[in-house]
Amino acid sequence: MTLQGLSHSGLWRVNGDGKYNVGIDHGKTYFKADTYRLREVYKVLQDHKNMVFIAGGVEAQLMVLLRKILDGRVDGGQAFVYLDPPYSSENEFTGYSSDGWGDADDSMLAGLCRLL
Repeated sequence: MTLQGLSHSGLWRVNGDGKYNVGIDHGKTYFKADTYRLREVYKVLQDHKNMVFIAGGVEAQLMVLLRKILDGRVDGGQAFVYLDPPYSSENEFTGYSSDGWGDADDSMLAGLCRLL
C-alpha cells in the first residue's frame, strides 16, 4: 500500500537486476496512510486465518496453488486468485520485469488458469 501511495501510478516494475525501480510521483506532495483501509485489511486477515499469500512468479504461484488443490489442502471451490499480468503488446511498455512479458507468457498463464 505504501508503494502504491508513493510510486508513479501505483506501478510495480523491476530493472534488469530484478530490483524495484519505479520513481516517486513528485506530483504528490505527501503520502498519508489510509488507516481505515489498513484496519479493514487487518480485519479480513484476522477473519480468514486460512488465507495464504504466495509471492513469486506467476507460474510458481499457480503451481503451488494447484498442488494444494490436488492434494486436498485447499478447497478449489473456495480458492480465489488475483492476477494482474501486463498487457501483451508490441507498441506498449511491457517491461515490468527483467524478463519482460510476451505471447509465450500469455499462453502459459492461460494454460495454468484452465488447469485451475
